[in-house]
Amino acid sequence: MTVHTLVTALPDPEVLRARCRALALLDALLDPDVPTHTFFPEWRPGVDLALMDNGSGDQYAIAFDPAGVFLHGFDHECAATPWRVWPRAHWPGLLDGLPPSLAHYPEDPEFQFEEFLDATVCVWREKNAPTWSCGPVTFTADESDGADALHPPHRRHPGHLRRLRRGLLRTPRHPHLRRHRPVRHPPHPRDGDRPLPHGRLRSGGATGAGAGLRGRRPPHGLTRGETMGAKTGLLMYADGDIPGLLRHAEAPDPDRTSALVRRSYPDAAIGRWQGSTLYNGVYPPPGRAYAGSWPGLDVLADQRLMIDSPSQLPEHLVAAGAGRRLVLHAMHSVVDWLAFAVWEDGHLLRSLSLSPDSGVIENIGTPLPFEQPYWAGDRPADVIPWPGEEQDTYPLPFHPLELGEDALRSLCGFIQEGYPEPDDVDAEAISLLGFRMGDVAIPPRSL
Repeated sequence: MTVHTLVTALPDPEVLRARCRALALLDALLDPDVPTHTFFPEWRPGVDLALMDNGSGDQYAIAFDPAGVFLHGFDHECAATPWRVWPRAHWPGLLDGLPPSLAHYPEDPEFQFEEFLDATVCVWREKNAPTWSCGPVTFTADESDGADALHPPHRRHPGHLRRLRRGLLRTPRHPHLRRHRPVRHPPHPRDGDRPLPHGRLRSGGATGAGAGLRGRRPPHGLTRGETMGAKTGLLMYADGDIPGLLRHAEAPDPDRTSALVRRSYPDAAIGRWQGSTLYNGVYPPPGRAYAGSWPGLDVLADQRLMIDSPSQLPEHLVAAGAGRRLVLHAMHSVVDWLAFAVWEDGHLLRSLSLSPDSGVIENIGTPLPFEQPYWAGDRPADVIPWPGEEQDTYPLPFHPLELGEDALRSLCGFIQEGYPEPDDVDAEAISLLGFRMGDVAIPPRSL
């Protein structure tokens, strides 16, 4: 999906405004400290402003102006990022055709970061115009502007809204977890992975849900790409109970950890990178990995472990689990996808992969005890419709991310989102070492 699809999917401005208000209200109820969605009525005279900041470097802003609507979004990992070159530059054609009545928004300091509009997607609609418009941008099959990842509220039941509903009715977010939402850190061509200050988009003195939160930093300066929750790419080898071993984990052994990474990427030129923690490091940035090795336990985190069919995990990674327990856990909140698998002494015991769009991708072996309530229908997905629209049936008997948190807790001893239990592993206290290996792929399962 690119902006050309987005302009055909966006609803009329008043419907879009109502959906933005609904998302901001739910976020204000469930995560008032650092909400993902905010809405500022009368941000400026006659102008309402809707914002989204997912904490991982992706944002959008929608200005509802008497002259029309201007929407811009930023996906920090897509091909169209202005940070692909230095000095920064927009993707060719991004703003071409923007009408004069809305042309001041890209130049507005409130929308700029270091005097430049960080945008990969731009859409507009003048007052009384029958349709949405965008610039004449073009992309190859391998390129994207990130319109699919930003998820402006054009869908009836985005995964975020389902999770908000689920949290409202069942699992309130614990205050201890709120403070770990990372800030936006786009890459800087001059300084490698140096974190940059937060963008300058502010509330402008407006009132409403989230007013005054823009620009506030959480206590920890987390690096670009670290998890905001519900995203994992994790592999663990253990000589016993993983949660028990993690509770006794101290600083990882550098030599053992480096050997683990070299075995996992035998053809890669590997370098060291800044480390993280088990809580924050389960979804590293592209081309990076976090790892830790202790007596009886090895941990590897990498986006490249997020494979649709866990049974197809590369052979050398499975072989490294001979005589041990091997656990794979992967999930991604953007598409509500979950995959996990368990091997014992190299033999696959259980594998499950599913999402609402793809259905059940893989289902091998007997469901594990923590799965039983989900398959029995005791944990149905909570879905609410947009105002004035009828409820659609969720295509799965439960929400994958909800099962994913229970799988993570049962298999690995900790969670990413939800209410902590007294015997959960303190994943933030466990250090992981950082490694870089560019765009090298994990070797395929069969040569």
